[in-house]
Amino acid sequence: NTNAYSLTAGAAPTVAANVMTLAAGAQVAFGSPAWGAINVWQVRFQFTGAGNVSRWYLHYTDASNSLRVQVFTGAGGLQLFQQIAGVDHSLATASPTLVVNNWYWLQVTQFPTVPGDPAYLQATLLNDAAGAVGAQVATVAGPTSDAVTALTGRPQILASAGTLPIGGAFANVHTLSLFGPGGWSFSNNNGTGIPSGAWERGGASTYPGGPATSFGAARIDVAPAGTLNAYCSSYQGGAPEGTTAIPVNAPGNVLSINARTKSTGLSVTASILLVANEYDSAGTFLRATTLQTLNGNQPAWTLLAGTLITGANCAFVFLFLEAVDATANSANGTVWFDNVQAWNQTATGMATMPYCELRFPQAPSALLVSGLLGDVSVPASVLLGAYEASWASGGSLSLALGRRAAFHPSAVLVGASNGWYGPVGIQVVQSTAALDASAWGGYYALATLNVNNSWNPLAFSAPPATLRGTYHLLQRFLTREATLSALQVRVVTAWTSQAWFGLGATTTSWVLATVNGSWLVPVTAANAWLALDAGQIVVPPEPLGALGDLTLNDATPRPQWWDTTAGGAVQQINWQALLPTDASLLLGVVNNPSNSSWAPSGWVYVYLDGLGVPLGGQATAGWSVEPVALPSPAHGGGGPGTASSGPVNVNLTADPYLTLDPTLGSNQLVASLADSTGAVLPLVADILYTPQYLEPR
Repeated sequence: NTNAYSLTAGAAPTVAANVMTLAAGAQVAFGSPAWGAINVWQVRFQFTGAGNVSRWYLHYTDASNSLRVQVFTGAGGLQLFQQIAGVDHSLATASPTLVVNNWYWLQVTQFPTVPGDPAYLQATLLNDAAGAVGAQVATVAGPTSDAVTALTGRPQILASAGTLPIGGAFANVHTLSLFGPGGWSFSNNNGTGIPSGAWERGGASTYPGGPATSFGAARIDVAPAGTLNAYCSSYQGGAPEGTTAIPVNAPGNVLSINARTKSTGLSVTASILLVANEYDSAGTFLRATTLQTLNGNQPAWTLLAGTLITGANCAFVFLFLEAVDATANSANGTVWFDNVQAWNQTATGMATMPYCELRFPQAPSALLVSGLLGDVSVPASVLLGAYEASWASGGSLSLALGRRAAFHPSAVLVGASNGWYGPVGIQVVQSTAALDASAWGGYYALATLNVNNSWNPLAFSAPPATLRGTYHLLQRFLTREATLSALQVRVVTAWTSQAWFGLGATTTSWVLATVNGSWLVPVTAANAWLALDAGQIVVPPEPLGALGDLTLNDATPRPQWWDTTAGGAVQQINWQALLPTDASLLLGVVNNPSNSSWAPSGWVYVYLDGLGVPLGGQATAGWSVEPVALPSPAHGGGGPGTASSGPVNVNLTADPYLTLDPTLGSNQLVASLADSTGAVLPLVADILYTPQYLEPR
């Protein structure tokens, strides 16, 4: 049906035989105004005439400002355009030959960027193969002309000349997917309207009441017509191994689940629901329980919460955040969800729980532990787990976990690497981007380095008060350079008068000072992703005078890559992480020795236990393999060893245990578990401690 679309010009579209047809001059809008970067917008369409032109707007602000892909046959028939103040800027072009009445597929990506930097676009035209995506016809890619105009907002489709049929009785004939944090999916659950899912980034539409700044809320935009029944979910059944299904200790456990929600434009007939679905050990659905229902519009952030007593055979649960309206009265409304957490009351003995972030489907991870009790820093036990389908002999896991000595609610300690996608100026290397479903964030940046070129991909820029501390700058990196000794990296921390975003194209006048680390040669293999350390940084990078203000200016740490050979080798970078080293630091390697005959399958847990230290005991390091993502430290054991012989072993090289500091209010940590292929694994963590108090004597 056409319920997902709003008519903005021309005649209304028609539907027949699973095909929606736009008449010549018709234009429709769809989707969410919160859409910015787009992973893949995919559509199947028919080319109906030699003079026909179709325009596919990723973002349409008004008739004078937009971002689009344009398709026709012949010279310049596949083009990327950015219209700024009524002037078209051609970003990239190709010349496909299209056959009248043939069906084609269009796939478009707008890669994430940061405020002030150009976006990188890619569009591919493909043949239709009996309703499936066929061979490539043409592709174009390039950066936008500016970093401001029409990079957000709803998509639109225009049949600017001739009719434009879209769809067909096949799968995925019109889909749009986003870049997101992982672990959640969006679905339409039998509503006649076709709502849109989105991620709301910052601003007034994220929950402001948590211990740390919310970086993204889930968002549902109600369709312009039809009934509403849509949801965000964390798992939808099937084999649970290695998924985001929430494991339960035992049937009869009491689980608490909290979320925050708000809405605009919902009618009195609408409801917002928190639902928990139960599954058995094989991932077979058992039962659904509605924990709370809020009726009508919720203009302010409202608690959505409840408890679940898990029933017979329950091994896993998933959360179901749902918005429903059996009428069409909530058309064009919006619902948000944020700060969702679940915990096991029976296992923890806690009826209430401070907000913490400890489980991540993408890693490395910035952990948050809030609500700590006590007067002094205390030893803790940290239980780190990652899923291994088959951990082969000779394999290893490199663990890193660091805690900051400071806390700031807006600190970003893990992020995607952004290359400079705009034209070369002061930035002497132009980057591009590529989709990669296995990468952190779903993509990576890449650039070609020739002799004595430097590449400075960035992920962080914030006032020193936000990032104050000492770190090591970690990154996921891949090189195509054959001469590894010619490839060097160092860490550079700039002291800048404002955020670095968009300022490096033509001038360096915004740089107040830079502090450079030592050159390192850390790459040990070409054509393989590696987790590498670029060196130590300190924020602020220079001493601050008595009149200085840590909330002003910006600290901008980055890796700087340098290639001393000619030939133009390609370099790729994915995530960057600031690993804190100034409060508590755990580093180590877990080996499955090369002479082992066992390939553990399941959740590999590492237990780093300092709880006995205040009682005169010693810190211990052990491990176990578990069938689900539930640690079993009582079941753990082991100790140090080698990579070549003996049982699985745990070897620490920094602190022997983690400490927590309740005086900070919240503790911020960064953690990763990387395997020997350079893959950083999804991470789960539990942290246990005993509060200690200063007693007067």
